[in-house]
Amino acid sequence: MDDQVNNNLVGDRDKISQILRNFLSNALKFTEKGSVTLTIEPEKESNNGVIFSVADSGTGIPETQLPYIFEELL
Repeated sequence: MDDQVNNNLVGDRDKISQILRNFLSNALKFTEKGSVTLTIEPEKESNNGVIFSVADSGTGIPETQLPYIFEELL
């Protein structure tokens, strides 16, 4: 696999890693059958960003819970 991102990624690596682990963990947790895919690609519009996408074939998140996904727990 060709790594075109690692040397160019600027940001809090620990936070980015934690977020990706959480997304992948949740995707795996709710996908009993099917697939979980992590895609990392250059962001084409600004030419200096990266897009991380986690897709799965699991049960999904109920629409009523969507507003709460990124709220910080206190």
